[in-house]
Amino acid sequence: LFGQRDGVRTTLFHALRREVGEHKTVFDVACGYGRLARHIDSSNGYYGIDLNDYFLAYGRKRGLRVEKANILEERSYRPSDVFLVDDIVHHLKDEELTTLFGFLFRFAREKIIVIEPFWFRESRRNTFFTKLQERWFSFIDSDGINVIERWRTQEEFEKIAASCFGNDEGRREFSVRREIIGRHNIVVYMRIHRAP
Repeated sequence: LFGQRDGVRTTLFHALRREVGEHKTVFDVACGYGRLARHIDSSNGYYGIDLNDYFLAYGRKRGLRVEKANILEERSYRPSDVFLVDDIVHHLKDEELTTLFGFLFRFAREKIIVIEPFWFRESRRNTFFTKLQERWFSFIDSDGINVIERWRTQEEFEKIAASCFGNDEGRREFSVRREIIGRHNIVVYMRIHRAP
């Protein structure tokens, strides 16, 4: 949430808390040090995975259940009520997103909450300033594991999010709702419960 005013951050975290709810099993994908854990209700069971050993050590020191695991391997997942996908879509290529969301749509019992920043609203122009902005955002958002090859525009993100990141199961089994808070998208995929 770099670069967001305190009021925007507060609104974003209130939205996250509301969307997650209470008494849920929450699985945080690429959790870093588990910063979202403090923004959800304490009645929830929190678990996160990441590849960054430094982040994980810090999260464990805070008493969080976080483990080293690759988000692009199916064995890293287990069924959970809610999956959190915060600030990672821009770190992945389209084919990696299809893989990741294939796992999430399979293992999510209730919903998937995606929080993704955007810095470019419209089609990218190859200007010096735009390239400089992309390099700066890539530098400050570096997680030590993934290289950000390019930032998607808001238009590009909306398109892939609406397509459930290329997953047929997501399009069949989940409804989608999106809102914008500050410079962040919140996309919520809700499992459709069909009558037997």
